Amino acid sequence: GFIPTTNLFRSSGFVQRQFLYWCLGPLLNIMGSASVRTPEQGGLLLATVAADQTLGDLGGRYFGITQDNRIEPERSSDNSYDTDTARRLYDTSCTLVGIEGI
Repeated sequence: GFIPTTNLFRSSGFVQRQFLYWCLGPLLNIMGSASVRTPEQGGLLLATVAADQTLGDLGGRYFGITQDNRIEPERSSDNSYDTDTARRLYDTSCTLVGIEGI
C-alpha cells in the first residue's frame, strides 16, 4: 500500500513532499482508504510474508492486508502479467547491472 511517510518522493520539491506528508496521507486515512499504510504496517506485511511458515506454499504471489489486518494473497495488476513487459524489464535490468541475460 501507499506509505506517505517513507520519503518515497524525496526527489520531489518541498511543496509536493509536504502535501503528501501533511495532506494526502491523513486525508486518505480519514476516508478509510485500505491502501494507506504506516511504515510499521508495511514492514509487518513484508516480515510476515518472508517468515511465516504457514505461507510457505504460496511463493511467488502478491500479498495485501485486508481492512481487518489479515494478510492474504491478491491478484496483482493486469500489467504485471504482460510477458512482453516482463521481458523488457528483465533485459533492461540485466543491462543496468552489467550481466548477460538468458
